[in-house]
Amino acid sequence: CALPIYQGVSVHWTALAYDPGSVVESAPDLEIYSWTVNDPEVAMALTSAGVTGIISDDPSAMRAATERTR
Repeated sequence: CALPIYQGVSVHWTALAYDPGSVVESAPDLEIYSWTVNDPEVAMALTSAGVTGIISDDPSAMRAATERTR
């Protein structure tokens, strides 16, 4: 039986809060999505660390915050 091939993972932002960069670096072939991010500072930190995307209850505020970090 062949093992499944994963393209990405979705994790709660608190799982990445301590050191998001090391998580992103340890899985270079995976897209990493973080949920539920509603704090602009957390969104900026995750985006700066290389998280592929974030899921939020306030997407427009998170988009505005993350655009400042790019």
